[in-house]
Amino acid sequence: MEDFLDKSLYDPDYPGEGIKRHLKVSSDPKRQGKLLLLGVAGVLLVVAIIAIFFRAGNRSTEDLTSIKAQVDRFGEGLVHLKGMQDRVASLEKHEGGLRQSISKLDRSVKSLRGQLDKFSNKIDLMQKKLASVAANTETSSSIEKKSIPTDKMRYHEVRLGETLYQIGQKYGISVGELCRLNQIGPNQIIQPGHKLLVSPGLHQ
Repeated sequence: MEDFLDKSLYDPDYPGEGIKRHLKVSSDPKRQGKLLLLGVAGVLLVVAIIAIFFRAGNRSTEDLTSIKAQVDRFGEGLVHLKGMQDRVASLEKHEGGLRQSISKLDRSVKSLRGQLDKFSNKIDLMQKKLASVAANTETSSSIEKKSIPTDKMRYHEVRLGETLYQIGQKYGISVGELCRLNQIGPNQIIQPGHKLLVSPGLHQ
């Protein structure tokens, strides 16, 4: 404030310079009193302005403190947000790894299915081949069985009045063959009820 008064009295750029000039020029006591009152009023005005600025400075300090607190809270929020972003990035990374694992598993399952299909086709072919071989074997066995002559021994029970010649004619063999099979002579008398061995034939 002293600087202001000094400048107002000696600096021509300050409004107080007009007061100084009037004080020097005017020698009227009444006028000098008025000018003095005006100077005191100017000083009081300057003091009031300084006080207002000082109060505004105190308010500004309070505002700055409040703003600083808000900035601190905002910084804490940013730190919390950064932590959330890091967590989201970590989850996205884990999600990417999980997707890769699922993709690999899917490819493995598809490959396994392909191998199972190949094995199934091979098994079907083997079963068809085995069925064909079994059918051919059964056919061959049936043909062999049909081609093999029956060597089953058959007997004929002699009836009343039958002769060796009649029995031989019935089975398509000669009397000599009939006697050889039964180890008898051609003139041997055969009795009814006697069983004679006959050679294999188509008629019983």
